[in-house]
Amino acid sequence: MRHPELRLIRDALEAVLSPELAASTIDEAVRSMPNALSSPAEIVGLVNGPLRAALARRHGSAADDVIDDLLRMLVTRAPAPSTRSQDVTREMPLETAQVLVFVLSSSEALGSELERALGSDNVATLTWDDPIRLRKAIAFKAPAIVLVDGASFPSIEPSETPEIFAALPATSVRAVWGTDTPYGAAVLAELAAKRAPFTPLDRREGIAPVVDLVRARRFVK
Repeated sequence: MRHPELRLIRDALEAVLSPELAASTIDEAVRSMPNALSSPAEIVGLVNGPLRAALARRHGSAADDVIDDLLRMLVTRAPAPSTRSQDVTREMPLETAQVLVFVLSSSEALGSELERALGSDNVATLTWDDPIRLRKAIAFKAPAIVLVDGASFPSIEPSETPEIFAALPATSVRAVWGTDTPYGAAVLAELAAKRAPFTPLDRREGIAPVVDLVRARRFVK
């Protein structure tokens, strides 16, 4: 296996499947990817999408726990961000590697579009639709940015958003894309009621505001 992450994936699957079935599950998932795996971010996408589906067909509901553990292990393999800052007013750490973005959405479209716009070397996205798995992921590895997708909204009640945002460290950016949508407006109202800090992004400008946010997080001046 060319990527060391694939060895980690195989070892994790062999804990619940026979070596032959683990190998065939990984092969099925890899074959469903449109492009060859060329970066850790693409391997994370493989695990969170095709591999999760392939394992669920073989192992039922227990697949989610295996995949979630794998995602946590893969995320923690990424280089830690520098704690240096060039902005004395915001004291925001400078990200010198990939910026990790958690997208709260029922679709992977926004995260995929963001990775295409910036390149997988600069940003890695994980899409979360389930609040329980999201909370576990945040507790294990906090992202640089949490982005609520107001258009393809997740199975997360707007009233849960302030609590989710409060669990993040102060250095994590909280953003809502699409405050003009009913879901986005409901999230906005909940955050405002709790006086929770967040960054609203105008969906009418397309993905450009999101790209700018990631660039600003990567290169703080």
